Amino acid sequence: MPRSRQFTSLHGILFLSGVAGLGYEIAWTKRLSVSLGHEIPGVLAVVAAFFAGLALGAWALDRTISRSRVPARWYIGCELVIAGWSLLTLPLMTWLDGQLPGWIGIGPSPWRHWALAFIVPAIALAPATIAMGATLPAMERVFARMRQDGRVVAGLYAANTAGAAVGTLLVAFVLLRHLGTSKTIVWLAIVNIICAVLVAQSFARGERAREAVKDESASPAAPVRLLATLFITGLLGVGYQVLGLRVLSQILENTVYTFALILATFLIGTTIGASFYQRWLSRASFEAVLTWLVQLIGLTGALGLIIAVNGRSIRNALPMDGIMAELCLAAMVFLLPTIAMGATFSHLAQAMRSRRGGIGLALGVNTIGSSLAPVIIGVIGISTLGLRTTSIFCLLAYLLLIPSFEPRRLAPGALLLIAVLVLPSSFLLVQPLPGGQVMAVREGVHATVAVVNGERTLPDGSTTELRVLKVNDKFAMGGTGLAFAERRQAHLPMLLHPDPRSVLTLGVATGNTTAAAARHTGADVTGVELLPEVLDLLPYFVETNGRIADDERVTLHAADARRFVRATDQQYDVIIGDLFHPGRDGAGLLYTVEHFQAIGQRLARGGVYCQWLPLYQMDDEIVRQIMGTMSAVFPDTWAMLCTFGIDTPMLGLVTGAPLGDSLIRRIDVGLAEGPRGALLDAGIRTRLDVLSMFVGDAGWVRAQSLTPLNTDDHTVVIFNAPRYLYDVGDEQVVARATMDRILAAPPGEPLLEALSIVRGTVEPRLRARGPYLRAEYLLKTEGDAALDDAWESMCEALAADPTFSLIESRMIQISQGVDNARAIAWLDAAVDAVPESPRLFSEYRRRQQAAAEN
Repeated sequence: MPRSRQFTSLHGILFLSGVAGLGYEIAWTKRLSVSLGHEIPGVLAVVAAFFAGLALGAWALDRTISRSRVPARWYIGCELVIAGWSLLTLPLMTWLDGQLPGWIGIGPSPWRHWALAFIVPAIALAPATIAMGATLPAMERVFARMRQDGRVVAGLYAANTAGAAVGTLLVAFVLLRHLGTSKTIVWLAIVNIICAVLVAQSFARGERAREAVKDESASPAAPVRLLATLFITGLLGVGYQVLGLRVLSQILENTVYTFALILATFLIGTTIGASFYQRWLSRASFEAVLTWLVQLIGLTGALGLIIAVNGRSIRNALPMDGIMAELCLAAMVFLLPTIAMGATFSHLAQAMRSRRGGIGLALGVNTIGSSLAPVIIGVIGISTLGLRTTSIFCLLAYLLLIPSFEPRRLAPGALLLIAVLVLPSSFLLVQPLPGGQVMAVREGVHATVAVVNGERTLPDGSTTELRVLKVNDKFAMGGTGLAFAERRQAHLPMLLHPDPRSVLTLGVATGNTTAAAARHTGADVTGVELLPEVLDLLPYFVETNGRIADDERVTLHAADARRFVRATDQQYDVIIGDLFHPGRDGAGLLYTVEHFQAIGQRLARGGVYCQWLPLYQMDDEIVRQIMGTMSAVFPDTWAMLCTFGIDTPMLGLVTGAPLGDSLIRRIDVGLAEGPRGALLDAGIRTRLDVLSMFVGDAGWVRAQSLTPLNTDDHTVVIFNAPRYLYDVGDEQVVARATMDRILAAPPGEPLLEALSIVRGTVEPRLRARGPYLRAEYLLKTEGDAALDDAWESMCEALAADPTFSLIESRMIQISQGVDNARAIAWLDAAVDAVPESPRLFSEYRRRQQAAAEN
């Protein structure tokens, strides 16, 4: 093989190795989050453990590999170790799923949580990550000895990083979505084996006869200064990624694809920078190049943060939407700084290289800095100084790395100081509701949580204050406007249990659901919320949550709900799962087979579990996959609505409360002995108010179900749900499709048979529900153009159940919004269809009288 083709092949092998390396990081991080949880320690400590292993391998094996006459065999051995140990992690991860939640506990101290979240993954992944860290130093020695040129570091680093970028996108967008974690890891292990075989079949042959490289890179900088610069640039580089991501998280959708795109952009920029350095700067003056590069990182980083803070208006101006818009914005923020970062690392690593080693040491020290960045900058920095101040310190810290202060080389630094001065005064991008303001903000490590308010117009034309809890300004977690529905999320499942004494609510948000559960006499309630900042803001909703934080019968935990269920040993009479948005990264783990199985272990004998689904944030396929997953664990699962509302329709999947006469008696007892005032406030007066929410029995749920099931290993919901955030701009369109598909059909005979003793009163209400909902959807989506069709549907609904007072009230409200002639024609038809409706007849006579007077 010609030498040029040999060199290209070596770059290709290192590219494939990079694909596998970053692929493993993503797959392992996703898999370990199942048992560690999605709190900050669980998210960041795994990444730190992965980088720590890389650093240890690069540093510990550097000199040994550099002195070896057979570096290709070292490379082969490392790739085989990676492949072999990665396959062994498959049963190991399953075992850890059962152990880690118990080791961490439900309320661990920060030190215990961080220690376990770091140490366990570090040990579990160590053989593979240590071997990964040694692959680049080994390949550099193979390549340098073949080429007899010691200045090849940047080119090899560029190839490896380019592979990492491709691996990030391939694993996130294709492999994990279609194959799941285990099969993805198997395919990545095959890539490692291919790399080892390719090197063994060609470049490992005859390597003992190759001469050592005589050329050594000579740097005027002291080794200690070089190592310090490598450490700090690693710390600041990943720190910039953390800071930029935190700003952009207030603008982007924050799905699994969002994070993959940002990481890929970061790696692509690093690849370009390393390639540029190899081609143009590898033989230039050390001090001059480093002086320019560190200043350029700071300057372009400042410009990137300015773009990020103004990202909302920039994104709105882009000619594309969805994933492409996120990619474009990520490139604006990260590409230029990472180009300079890639060139800087290449420059420093090249300077460290000698015949005795150095590449691995440089990589190890830089990686240690990178592994500490999420904690030092992302946790300590943001929590103590805030996002903006931490960003300024990181940008200005690059100026401390300048080795030469010759005035003619300091122009980028001067521009950096100017850019820092013009940074926006706040990096918080929270927007209030129309006519309102931002009432409170908590700048957490994981997210920015805020309470905003605005004016809400009531049906009678008056206005009232509306408060909403928002996370990262993208995701509303309820508020005063949804308090009615949020209370019903607790009351409905509580009425399905004969004597609910212990209650668990997964998700607290505004506290309305948890507070409603606590209104039931004798109920001790435990609430679990992922973001501690959300719990801090509960006092802003005391009007609707009744000062839940001060209720002695309510215990609130800031913890990952998935891990909490695994860690606790308490049994609960009622467990209520809140509305988890499946498109948000991590939430899909709350809809897996394994989570439902853990819920089953936490249910007391005769316990009831209700999982609410936000139909306004899902499409039909996702709903049906979750139905199939839950019914596979709980075959008796049946479905009910939360309200008759169409703005935020919710479907409850219920297990532990078999449909039939006994359930009706439970509801009657609950209505008689429950909190009468609280139930009335939630629109629950009679058994019909509860039974009219029922949608379908267990057979109906199974008939709607789809496969594949959502499992920890193959979280199809996490990877399928985000496409609707990107592809469907109006979430109400998704809700309408879902409701039309699942809820608007007439009630099935099995459901009516199960409710046989009250069939005569329930059946008319259930048959009226479909046309009523269709009418409301027509008004919501088509407005005045659909008034006639909507009125006709409401007439059909009221004819099915003349006692449905909600429809009467709604029809009167609609008729009052049109002229007399049209209203009289409508009401005339309605009175003919439903002569037993005195309210419609009264309105009809009133409008006739008004017309006569005019």
